[in-house]
Amino acid sequence: MKNSLFIKTMICFSFILSSNIVLAKNKIMMAGDSWVYLPCIFGSFNKALKHSNLEQVEILKCRPTSKPGIQAEQWLRSKEHAAVLKNLYQDNNKEIKIIYLSLGGNDFVNYWNDSLNNEEENVVFEKITNNIEQIVGVYNQLRPDIKILISGYDYPRFTSTNKIAQYRKVFARMGEPLPQNINQAIVRFSNMVSTLSNTNKNIFYIQHYGLMHYYIGISQAQIAKGKTLAPDLISSLSEPNKVGGEIEYQGDIKSYLSILTISDAFHLSRYGFYKLAEHS
Repeated sequence: MKNSLFIKTMICFSFILSSNIVLAKNKIMMAGDSWVYLPCIFGSFNKALKHSNLEQVEILKCRPTSKPGIQAEQWLRSKEHAAVLKNLYQDNNKEIKIIYLSLGGNDFVNYWNDSLNNEEENVVFEKITNNIEQIVGVYNQLRPDIKILISGYDYPRFTSTNKIAQYRKVFARMGEPLPQNINQAIVRFSNMVSTLSNTNKNIFYIQHYGLMHYYIGISQAQIAKGKTLAPDLISSLSEPNKVGGEIEYQGDIKSYLSILTISDAFHLSRYGFYKLAEHS
């Protein structure tokens, strides 16, 4: 009887342990600017995980760790960074396996100008990249077991006629660049940030340039959706700097958030952020 009771107890204990293993979820912590904040509100990454049958992966609450408009140079002094650290320090969050980080876009639109020469542009891009590197270094040193995915953006649609005054000001401050000029510049910036990927395979980079050209098309160029470079080939693991779409064109207006006749110049629609999450 004692042996029988012991065996039953051990079986029960083993079942409890195995249940905990099944119930424990790998977690992704999302941190950064509006390209985290908006997908967080929309539930974009949860939907993408479910669609990919990765429901055993959980997205942590991401509003405390994201803030629209924040720049990489501001991040380490922010309450959002403090929230990231709090999550990483908590013992019950050892299940965090990935940090998804989106920063640098706001720095780009604040400091890049179409009149910059190559040397001046490199100074701007190096400063932003160094700030991102410092941020990644803090998290990597604290939790070297975690993989960090640095995410880039997609082509913007800045114009002098946008109905949102702030976007008109941004466009004017950048020197009212042609679509091709700003797209090429942001790809050059992206290429520099991509150098933060490391050979230890715990820091990765992905960008999404041309993603909406593929899924939405480019109406002003009479290019239908699905005709440009396929998403699987955009910023692949082997070629993170490979961009898609037609670099001389802005994103189609349908690619961006809109309310009635007011359209965003940079932030993707719900559908767009879902596709970005799926791509990531």
